Amino acid sequence: MKNRLLAIFLCLILCTSMFPAGASAEYEHSLVKVNAKSTCAEAYKEHYKCTKCGELFLDPEGEQRTTAAEIVLPKPVHESELQYVAADETVSCIKTGNREYWFCPDCGMKAERSESSEQMPDPTVSLSPSADSSS
Repeated sequence: MKNRLLAIFLCLILCTSMFPAGASAEYEHSLVKVNAKSTCAEAYKEHYKCTKCGELFLDPEGEQRTTAAEIVLPKPVHESELQYVAADETVSCIKTGNREYWFCPDCGMKAERSESSEQMPDPTVSLSPSADSSS
């Protein structure tokens, strides 16, 4: 019990010395402007970000807080034409292949159709360990 009281007493002394009466607890943000961006890889509104704490703001004075969800915009269509990648299913124990797909050189998205804007599962084709076993 005496140890617990001593610990509480020491905490009170430390806390009052760290935060003396009248001390300002106001934090000063260091804001940098982040220009609006709209590509097929990412899209967001212009905003300001604190280099110290990472908080986001809509104004350069740091008075209008915002969140990443509020500044993110829907991604537009792909800027570049999607490139066709032919199937290569000549797979071995040392070489992987792939199913055919369409590829965006700007954002890296892989789609099953040229008019698609949805990411497809990984098109890589490889041997499964059981397919290579000779039992």
